[in-house]
Amino acid sequence: MSEIAAQPDAAPRDSAALAWLCRLVIVVSTALSIARLMQAEPLQSANDRSRWCTVRALVEQGTYRIDDARRVPGWDTIDLVKSGEHFYSTKPPLLATLVAGLYWTVRHTLGWTLGNHLEATTRLILCVINVFPMTIALTLLLRLVRKSSLTSAACGFATILTALTAGFATLLLPFVTTFNNHTPAAFSIVFALYALNQIFAENRQSGWWFAAAGFWSAIAFTCELPAAAFLVAIAGWLAVVSFRRTLLWFVPAAIVPLAAFFATNMLVTGGPMPFYSAYGSELYEFVHEGVPSYWMHPRGIDKNIDSFPAYLVHCVIGHHGLLSLSPIFVLTLLGWTRAARDFAARRRSHEPLTTTLAGFAPIQLLGAALTLITLAFYLTRTANYNYGGVSVALRWMLWLVPFWLLAIPVAFKNWEPGRTARSLIGSALALSVFSAWCPFSTPWRQPWLFDVMTRAGWIDYSDPPPQLERPLTTWVSRLPDAPHRDPDYWVELSGRGIENIPVSIRIADGGRDVVAGTEVRIVEVTEMRDGHTTLSTYAVDPVAFAATAPPSAFLQWPDGTDSAVTSAAEKFWTGIPGDAANYRAAAERYLRLSLRTDAFRCLQSYTSSTTTDVPTGRSTHQRCDVWICDELPFGVAQRETQILDDRRQLLTRQRLTVTAAGKTLTAP
Repeated sequence: MSEIAAQPDAAPRDSAALAWLCRLVIVVSTALSIARLMQAEPLQSANDRSRWCTVRALVEQGTYRIDDARRVPGWDTIDLVKSGEHFYSTKPPLLATLVAGLYWTVRHTLGWTLGNHLEATTRLILCVINVFPMTIALTLLLRLVRKSSLTSAACGFATILTALTAGFATLLLPFVTTFNNHTPAAFSIVFALYALNQIFAENRQSGWWFAAAGFWSAIAFTCELPAAAFLVAIAGWLAVVSFRRTLLWFVPAAIVPLAAFFATNMLVTGGPMPFYSAYGSELYEFVHEGVPSYWMHPRGIDKNIDSFPAYLVHCVIGHHGLLSLSPIFVLTLLGWTRAARDFAARRRSHEPLTTTLAGFAPIQLLGAALTLITLAFYLTRTANYNYGGVSVALRWMLWLVPFWLLAIPVAFKNWEPGRTARSLIGSALALSVFSAWCPFSTPWRQPWLFDVMTRAGWIDYSDPPPQLERPLTTWVSRLPDAPHRDPDYWVELSGRGIENIPVSIRIADGGRDVVAGTEVRIVEVTEMRDGHTTLSTYAVDPVAFAATAPPSAFLQWPDGTDSAVTSAAEKFWTGIPGDAANYRAAAERYLRLSLRTDAFRCLQSYTSSTTTDVPTGRSTHQRCDVWICDELPFGVAQRETQILDDRRQLLTRQRLTVTAAGKTLTAP
């Protein structure tokens, strides 16, 4: 290794044009990233909300417990664990602790808070931790590329291509708009590699460069645990160059972030590892106030339905594929192949290795090895084959992007691509740019290729739609079945009507009776609106009701009942005017009511109809949503009715929620 450091730098001088082009790429990429960040909504995903909850709790309450932060509307997250009686983020706490220091500074200097100035505060902090470091990392990375000793006619083309790829075509770029661990990990890798370049290529074996290599490689580990392999490899390399400087500078500098990482873990989890290492345990899978954690019944892509071969294919060339989404990195594979051949040939001939980092074969081979190690590591985690959840990339591989970029110039060593090859390379670059910028303001969505494959029917990660136990034609889903009138079988729904008028509806059991020769169940409905009380009594045929007959069939009337009365009754039971279709299940919900601490498990269902005014020809759309709950009398926890105009603009909405009940029932 000492022979490497002793070699003179044979790299040709940069041309002024290449230098200016690289600067232009840096400026434009930074400007676009800032514009992207300014368009992004804060708290985009459960992933970043989990980290922001910790930041807010630390600064505003002095605790890592996110019990209160997650209760703020829009702040709840599925990326949490329950330890004892308290909630914590699943994320390693060190990064959130450092960002909490930034938030504390913003709060006490500008007076901005995450409560009152959410957008301004988060965007400023994200500029500091994402955009500004990205600009520095991009500058240093392109400096490494320009100083490459690769000599070929395509050297300029390779430099331009690598600059464009780094500035516009990696899937690391969408993550600058969100609080995450992938961007700081990748930037730390660049800083560590630059320090190595100073030691190996520039022959600057100052202790400060050893310290910089140790500090930033350790920071990378604290952000991405598989980067431990990088930390160990770099420590070994530098120990060969100078064991003394490695021991006196590299090791102490690395200990600082490592000590902070393990100390904050011990403070929060009671052990050296973060909470996410306990995935699948009772810390993740719990029931709190009647609501099971998301990870007890994960949905969508989190369901872990792919086999090992399918998962491997989709990680490489499938819907989250490293090469299918960013085909420009096919050149990375070619670069690694050339580096391996060059390394073997020079070793056989005892020729010295090239000294610039971009062309340094051991660094290229390390990048290839780390890529395989990281991919293999996550392939072994069969319990959560979810591609990193809903995101535009295989995000746990993104910290390796600097290695992939440095390998691109190596692909052009002793090779000048012809017109056809350059056209293919240009197409690969264009597709990679599209993948990186298609999600302009958020990384928390599925890749475009995922959407294409879903629409084509090649993949399907959707959840089966919920089903009603039986068809329903009315928002009242059950009747009392006691042989006599049950005085405790009643429920009261309250809310606000049109013009914010208080509305309350009490539905109660009236016992059995016989109407027009049919045994019926009497249902008493008391409606209180703006101080006026109206009592209506309905006779329901329980047999027809159970057979899902429409209200016109299960409501029984004495002979001579006015048609206006029957029409109004049918509208009340259906929930909307007109001939409504059967109710359709929409989603499972957990609804918190004032009746008890535990939430009620509900099935949200809906029906809709359209009526047209004959003189004007204008249509009105009505929709009724009902939260069906088997634990409450009459099987209803909440009802919402909406009226929209012919342009689907909301005209009125009324939501009535259960505020009182005679009793709760045992769910079947």
